Amino acid sequence: MSKTDVRPRPLMFKAACCMWQACDFDDVALGCKGKSQVLCLTREISCAVGEPMTGCGLVTNKDNKECCKIGLLCCAYGLKEPETCCKAAGQFFCLKEAAALPLDEEYVGEPVFALYCLSCLPEVGCCVEAPRCRALERPVFDYSPVPMEQMDRGLQMEPYRDHAGEALPVASASVIKEPFKDEF
Repeated sequence: MSKTDVRPRPLMFKAACCMWQACDFDDVALGCKGKSQVLCLTREISCAVGEPMTGCGLVTNKDNKECCKIGLLCCAYGLKEPETCCKAAGQFFCLKEAAALPLDEEYVGEPVFALYCLSCLPEVGCCVEAPRCRALERPVFDYSPVPMEQMDRGLQMEPYRDHAGEALPVASASVIKEPFKDEF
């Protein structure tokens, strides 16, 4: 396990080339959640406790390069500008799966192979940890760029910048003398 991982990853029981299926008893979702894209078709499912609902009606998100998406509270289907052949990530209770063709660092970043819990790739063993899938670590409807990794010296953040590109000063906790009071 690398230093950037906070907890163990799911244990693979089946994998082939660019997809894997695994069990994760440390992170059990009450329900199911997932997202997928095949060429220009997208699907998002959010029936898990703690996941936001999709909304109802036309729920197109321009941040995801979508041209049209229809939501039905717990699922959404849409059309978008094609970026890949296919990519998918999902979770149903303790079962997790991820796929990507071509390989994608956010979904499946390296070739994998396992059958009946016996793995050959990325390493040889029984019940080997699945490769990291960042898409499963984020909310279903999060389309922001992949977050920066946490390093030994802390989270590396870019400074806030104004419209001219100048770095803005950041307040220090020692400068704040009285607690914030909500006036509403």
